[in-house]
Amino acid sequence: MPSPNDDAAALVAKEMTSWTSIDLQVRSQITSYVHVGPPGAKRFADGDRIHYVETTGGERYYDTKGFLGETPTARSVGYCDGKRCARVEYERGDLEKQESFIVSNAFMGEGTNNSTDRPRPYYYYFVGKTPLYEALPRAEHLGIVRFLGRDCDSFLFSNIPWAMLTQNIVYTIDKESGVPLRVASFVDVDDIAKTRPLWSWDAKNFGVLDNHHIVIDSEHVLFGKPGTQYEGQTLVKHTYHVESASFNHTYPHSMFWPETRQSDALFVDSIAKKIEVPKAAPNAKTNLSGGVQAANPIRVEGPGGASAWLTSSLLVVGVSLILTGTAVWWRRRG
Repeated sequence: MPSPNDDAAALVAKEMTSWTSIDLQVRSQITSYVHVGPPGAKRFADGDRIHYVETTGGERYYDTKGFLGETPTARSVGYCDGKRCARVEYERGDLEKQESFIVSNAFMGEGTNNSTDRPRPYYYYFVGKTPLYEALPRAEHLGIVRFLGRDCDSFLFSNIPWAMLTQNIVYTIDKESGVPLRVASFVDVDDIAKTRPLWSWDAKNFGVLDNHHIVIDSEHVLFGKPGTQYEGQTLVKHTYHVESASFNHTYPHSMFWPETRQSDALFVDSIAKKIEVPKAAPNAKTNLSGGVQAANPIRVEGPGGASAWLTSSLLVVGVSLILTGTAVWWRRRG
């Protein structure tokens, strides 16, 4: 007799493998309740507008624009043509001017991060970077719960590397459709009974778009960690609204690779192990002892794979914009 894990995995697998492409347009809004960052620092985005496309051929496109009110302030675009990936960051206030252009084998931050880079709600069809239906057989079934007035199965994934932490993740999955309706993270398993999550994502409603079940409105809340001065407090809230979702379309292959690379953008190719620093980049060095060579490509060889090479090379070049600014804005929380 199939277990609840088997039943849920079958439903989720049907939903995740029944299309040849997925196309999502999502709008998010950010509300901060506790100031995080240097005193006096001002937020440059309070919401995102996202366009995401993925095909079963491994092609992916992820365009995220940050907005402050109705003013666009930041942009990051991820590409993958099925073999190689690129990430293009744009300058704040000028969303047509490239700031950096990075080529790698991994899509966006997936080479160094333990979670997937996909927009909500599709993000929660994965446990870290593992498809949910592949991970479910290893989960602990906690029982049946009611959520949004529906019967759901509750599953615990213990000690899961997720983002930059090891977390205990509880998924609440609709028994009829297999749609994840709630996901919550707990520092300790004992916190589950106390309902003290580190963060939670809750569906507010869901429906059918283009013949597929999908959460339309949802909310992600980051809480103060137990044992800190903010314990239990709401720190940041993100709301998400799926403006459109469509499936099984055909896209030109050119959509999944940048059309141009601007010569004055920082260029990093971790596959070819090549770095080109633009002339305008301050404090750019070809090695630890100094010596600026902005006009010519800078090659840095390092141990390990492409991710290790990329990390060490950026430290050598001394370019902080990859780890701060728009890159920090883009990296998703939770």
